[in-house]
Amino acid sequence: MGENFAIVDPADVPKTSFQTCETEVKKLTEPLGATELRANQVLVDPGE
Repeated sequence: MGENFAIVDPADVPKTSFQTCETEVKKLTEPLGATELRANQVLVDPGE
């Protein structure tokens, strides 16, 4: 497992949106081979 990894800068990852809301997300990994399990980053401004 430790061979297929990388450190990513979230600023370099394109933004996408959830299909159920308008929140922009960045998918930091490819699908992990489980049932739609992956690491996501969500940035929320204060008050959102």
